[in-house]
Amino acid sequence: MTVQSLKVKLASGKTALGGWVMIGHSGSAEIMARAGFDWVCVDLEHSATDILTCENLIRAIQQGGSE
Repeated sequence: MTVQSLKVKLASGKTALGGWVMIGHSGSAEIMARAGFDWVCVDLEHSATDILTCENLIRAIQQGGSE
């Protein structure tokens, strides 16, 4: 799902399902993205994930088809 399609979905009043990634492994982020979530959020506040790991997680989320 692209950011634009997520915005359109929200603007039209539809529900967008998502979840939080707290594990610093890109596999977990990709699994969530490929599971059909509309969005996946990387939690940097409540986990030990650093900014470099976050970059890899975001890349995995995008490749999996979520935002």
